[in-house]
Amino acid sequence: MSEMGHLSDLLNRMSLQRILVIGDLMLDRFIRGSATRISPESPVAVVDVEVTTEHLGGAANVAHNVCPFAEKVGILGVIGIDGAGNHLEALLADNNITDDYLIRDEGHITSLKTRVIAGSQQVVRFDHESVSPVSTSNEKKILEHLSESVGDYDCVIVADYAKGLLMSPLIVKQLRQLVEESILVLVDPHVGNLVKWRGMSVMKPNYTEACRFAGLPILYGVSDDERLLQEQQLLATLGKKWGAQHLLITLGSRGMLYAGINGNRYAESTIAREAFDVSGAGDTVSALFALAISAGADCEDAVRIANCAAGIVVEKLGTMTVSPEELIRRMEETA
Repeated sequence: MSEMGHLSDLLNRMSLQRILVIGDLMLDRFIRGSATRISPESPVAVVDVEVTTEHLGGAANVAHNVCPFAEKVGILGVIGIDGAGNHLEALLADNNITDDYLIRDEGHITSLKTRVIAGSQQVVRFDHESVSPVSTSNEKKILEHLSESVGDYDCVIVADYAKGLLMSPLIVKQLRQLVEESILVLVDPHVGNLVKWRGMSVMKPNYTEACRFAGLPILYGVSDDERLLQEQQLLATLGKKWGAQHLLITLGSRGMLYAGINGNRYAESTIAREAFDVSGAGDTVSALFALAISAGADCEDAVRIANCAAGIVVEKLGTMTVSPEELIRRMEETA
């Protein structure tokens, strides 16, 4: 079978997967315009607003990235009974994301991140949110939903933004139980969350988080040999710490680094032509890597697909997604 025939077959298998995403849900709002003058009131740019758009953010953006490729995508998280929550719920419905496990709580503030962009430059971001451990009643509902998901979903993606939902040891224990029941569980961890993630199927930190989890310095302006040595240390330290079947570290403009529990290790260079906006790229990697592995892809193919998808999404402004057609076209170009 040709390489593109192999990819087509893999995408067909991915299209049969059922994916559940659990994590901190957010609404991303973008206010775009132009800035050609300085305010007479204060030395700041005046942005003449041209358009305001809203997008799925946080764990909801991970689900959005899965949507073009999978048969079924579900979301498990908490939103408030507020304007941002209503908008987020509507966007989930617009994108055919199943919200049967969506918890609506009047005591919860839906995370809203508003970015003001002048031209292609982000001027400021302001957040409306609260950070607190998940309530006992919501924790109980989440545990029940995770138990119900067995048989309904092939894979669970855990998107942790340290806003409180995943700070529960009981929820982490339940996720570990899913792994023992042969459900693939990918975790994108946050260094601000102190729960122990050992025993998951896939761990996917970014470089900065990986260094902090491993207790190693974040390196800047060092030689290739020094960087290679540290990357080997990261893989060894985190492999031992987490005991995951797959460890995938995203390296930003340098691509990504992979280690499997079977001893396979390799790096994948970035294939972005020009990075306009890296926001959401990690969500794309989580979505596509988990989906490919769940569909039976070998590790090398899964890494390449995730890396290629991330290279496409950073060329777009805002939290955007990748279509199967874009992915096929880019992989043909880079074959």
